[in-house]
This record gives sequence, C-alpha cells and structure tokens, in this order.
Amino acid sequence: MPTRLDLLIKHMVGSRPFLETTKTPVPFTIEERSGGWLFTIHLTDQQIIADILENRMELNLFVVETHDDLPVHKWWYYSKDGDVSYDEQQSALLIFADSRMGYQA
Repeated sequence: MPTRLDLLIKHMVGSRPFLETTKTPVPFTIEERSGGWLFTIHLTDQQIIADILENRMELNLFVVETHDDLPVHKWWYYSKDGDVSYDEQQSALLIFADSRMGYQA
C-alpha cells in the first residue's frame, strides 16, 4: 500500500497541466471496473472542471505512488473515448480510463 498517492491530469498535446494534487490537494479515488478504472475526483473549482471537460478527448492522467521503502512508481492512464463527466450532486469529476501503463520513476 502506498504511503502517498498524487494525481496529475495533463493535456495530451503540450502537457498543459489541468490538475496537480501536490499543488491543489483534492480527494480522489481510483476504482478498478470492468474494462478500466474509474477516477472520482472531488472538485469545486469551476475553471479546472471546465478545462478538463472541454479537453476530455485529450487527457493524460498520471498517478504517482510513493512508498517509504520502495522506489516511486508511476501509472499513466488515458481514456480512448473521452469518458469524462461532472456530478454536481457529489461535486465530483468522473473519469473512466480504459488504458494504463506502469513504470518506475
């Protein structure tokens, strides 16, 4: 189990960052689902939400796992279909990623 999980959401072309939890701490979860992974990101910043929704077809998500006694491990996720929505009732951005690749930093 990682001691710390950080999330970075970037634009696929040019790598413009939309969200970095090291700079904008927000709670998020990742659940493995049939065919991929569901990210639930609790956000209220309307500009970040709008930018991510507008660019939903061009997102890269990176999760950085930090462990006390192991090397840092990074995961790269993306959604081929741009499956991104915002649930106003839960104040949650929902991103379904259907691809993932892991690597060590």
